[in-house]
Formats: sequence, C-alpha cells, structure tokens
Amino acid sequence: MNPGEKNPEQVAVLAPLGRDAEIISSVLCEDGVETEICPTLPSLLPALRRSAVTVLTEEALQSAEFSALVAKIETQPTWSDYPFILLTLRGGGQERNPSAIRHMRALGNVTFLERPFHPMTLVSLVRTALGSRRRQYQARDRLAALEASRAELALSDERLKFTLDAGRLGAWELDLVDMTLTASQRFRTHVGLPPDSPVSYPDLLERVHPDDVGRITRAVQEAIDTRTDYGVEFRVGGPHDESRWVEMRGRASYAETRPLRMAGVSLDVTQRKHATDRQNLLIRELHHRVKNTLSTVQAIVGSTARGASTIDDFYRDFTGRIMSLANTHTILTEELWQRASLRELLTKELDVFDDGRKRVRVNGPEVELPSDYAVPLGMAFHELVINAARFGALSNGEGHVDVRWSVEHDGEARRLRLDWVEAGGPRVSAPQRQGFGTRLLQRVLTAQVKAEVSTDYDPDGLKVRLSFPLPDPGRATSPGLPA
Repeated sequence: MNPGEKNPEQVAVLAPLGRDAEIISSVLCEDGVETEICPTLPSLLPALRRSAVTVLTEEALQSAEFSALVAKIETQPTWSDYPFILLTLRGGGQERNPSAIRHMRALGNVTFLERPFHPMTLVSLVRTALGSRRRQYQARDRLAALEASRAELALSDERLKFTLDAGRLGAWELDLVDMTLTASQRFRTHVGLPPDSPVSYPDLLERVHPDDVGRITRAVQEAIDTRTDYGVEFRVGGPHDESRWVEMRGRASYAETRPLRMAGVSLDVTQRKHATDRQNLLIRELHHRVKNTLSTVQAIVGSTARGASTIDDFYRDFTGRIMSLANTHTILTEELWQRASLRELLTKELDVFDDGRKRVRVNGPEVELPSDYAVPLGMAFHELVINAARFGALSNGEGHVDVRWSVEHDGEARRLRLDWVEAGGPRVSAPQRQGFGTRLLQRVLTAQVKAEVSTDYDPDGLKVRLSFPLPDPGRATSPGLPA
C-alpha cells in the first residue's frame, strides 16, 4: 500500500464450509460494510491487498496453504498490523484449543469470536477492526510524510553544504544567551579556531587582531539593536603576525523583543583585500607616472626647441625622442612597470642598424634596471644612437659601435660600468655647443642615477663611459627629466 492510493475498506470473508460465508457477508452488508467472499485460502492472499479486515473460520486454516498466509503477513510493512477475526467452534477458545493459540501467534492481530454469535457482535468487532485499520493508514501517511520531510531536509542540507563549499563559505551560529558559538570546520579554519573543541564568542575575539575587536563588538550590538543584517571585515592574528582578512555576515533572530541567536556565514577575503590594496597602489603609481611622463615630455619639448634651428629639425628630433620614451615605456609595461632589461633597452635602439655585417655589437651580463633608471638611460642610449647615425660611426656605412658593460661587486654594493665605443666613422671633434644629448648625459644621468659620465671625442671615434651604482632590487620610482 502506497501513500496516495485509495485505502481499502472492504472485508474479506473466508468460510469454505456450508453457507457460513454467505451469512457473514449478508450480516455485514446489511450494516453497510462491503465484503468479498474468498472460496479458498489461496484466493485470500491477493484479496488481502484489497481489504482492511479478514473474517475467517477456524476450519479454513486447516489448508496446507496456511504457511503462505503466514509468510504474507510476516512481510507486511512496519506500520501495518493487519486484523483478523477468527470464528471458532463452541468450546474451542484459546484455553482449550492449542491450534487457536498457534494461529494467533502466526497471524498476530487476531480477535476470536466463538460460534454461534449474535450478528451485532460480529458487526461490532468488524467496525472496531476497521477503525484500527484506518488508524494504521493514518500512521502510514504520517510516517511517509515524515520520511519525505527527512529526505527533503537531507537534500536541503546537501544543497546548503554544496553551496557553502562551492563558495568557500564557513557557517556559524552564536547563542546570544550563553554566548556559545557553533561553527563549521571551514569557519574554524577562517578564524583559526581548534577543529573540534567547544568554542565561545570570547574565544573568537581572542583570535581577532586587537585593533579590530572593538569594531566587531560594535557591529554585533548595532545589528541586534536595529534588527539589521550584521556585516564586518576584520583581521585574524596578532599585531606582529601576518594577518588574514575574514568577512562575517549574519542576522539575529528574536523571541518577541528578546534576541536569541545570530547566524551567518564567513569568507576569507585576504586575496581580495590584497588585490584592493594593490589596485589602490597602482592607481597612485599611475597618477605619479602620468605626472612624471608629462614632465618628461615638457622637458623634451623645451630642450629640443632650444637645440633645433628649423621646424623640420625640431619635428625630427622631438619625434625620435618621444618614440624612444615610448619604447622604454613599452618594455616597462611588459614587466608591470617594475624592471627593464639593460640589453633590451640597447637593442631596441640599435637593432635597426644591424645589417648583418656586425656593425653593432652588444655584450654584457643580464642586468635588470628599475623603472626610474630605465627611462633616463633609454633616452640617453637613443641620443647616442642618433648622434652615431648622423655624425658618427653609423653614418657612413663602414663604422661600427661596440657597447660593453660589466657589474662590479663591493660587498653587497653593486656598480655597473658601461662603455660606448665607436670606430670606423668620420673623424670626431668636440661640438661647438652643448646639445640635448650632452645635457642628458651630463645632467640627467648624474642627478637621477648618480652616474659618473666621461666623454672622449677621440678623432677615431666617440667613446663614452658610464658608471653608476645599481639599486637594491624592488626600488621603482620614476622622477621626471629636468627641463
């Protein structure tokens, strides 16, 4: 019998001798009880499913199929206790009829009625048995509803657990009466609580960074007083520990006006806080770099204008210097504005003159420069390349340029020495006036990277030596060029 099916209300009658079955059925039908007469014990077995009570005579149980009936009753569900009314012969009660006791033990719920009997006695027993069976149906339905509720609750718990796990959320509940804290394992991990032992609200506060404890307690009290959601971010760990950031959200429940408990979730937001801090730092750095870049461009405009004799000269020199600045920025951008390769700065400027005849030779160890070194050095290399292309070793198709550098160590201090050597070009003489490139080498590199610069206008080719201290890794500021 399944919930939702129509509950059987008829009575099965098994009385194989004489007219007993017809008489029993007639008596019950006159009282409005539906009956089904079963001529044999085997025919009763399927009728049990269609009936609520069975009335049978003692002689009907002498059949060899009695064991099949017993087996059928033994397999009934736990809520069911199928009722039988057994009609015995006069003087065949339990005290003098061992078989009756055997039948009762085998079938379970058996009521004995000695023949002959008054019709109303039979009707009364049948009505009582039907009432008992209806209560069994009700118990079955309640059990089914309870099982369905349990299954739905288990499924809901699984969904909740899956959702919490997928979101990496911890779950917690705070009893506002005794301040005990019930928490999931993930919540305990978030705030550093032991995995199994009982914990309280004070235990939680002991794990919180001292500067954030007051903020947590105020947020809890405010949420309770205003009946609003609770939400707070705080650090876990001591003042000297590496802090982990946790976000807690929750809501209080009340009995009328009295707060009973607060429950909610937790989330480790350390990465998000670090990303936010990083973003704010990058925004400040971007503002700083834009300002310095504009200052650099302004300085280039002024210096180029002072050294140019025509508009075409100004346009050519200004465009080249801006492109050099852009190339350096491209290298820095690829490294997130942290560092740039010295070799890459040089090859960006010199590769255009490498025609396969080894006119450009670059040799030295790998050196990473911070951004505040890369910008002025990149522009200095550009000025040296442009000078070599116009007046020096790269201007006649026969000369060549050698760039060599090395790193010298003095304890923990490091110093870079770089030599720019030209040969094979037109004869060299000192310029009549100081141009942008000379000012860049002598003033900017000296000021910004503390470089020592020596320039030798050797008639056979220009020679420039740079020597400057290399900063500690991680240093990255970007001052502008002076006008």
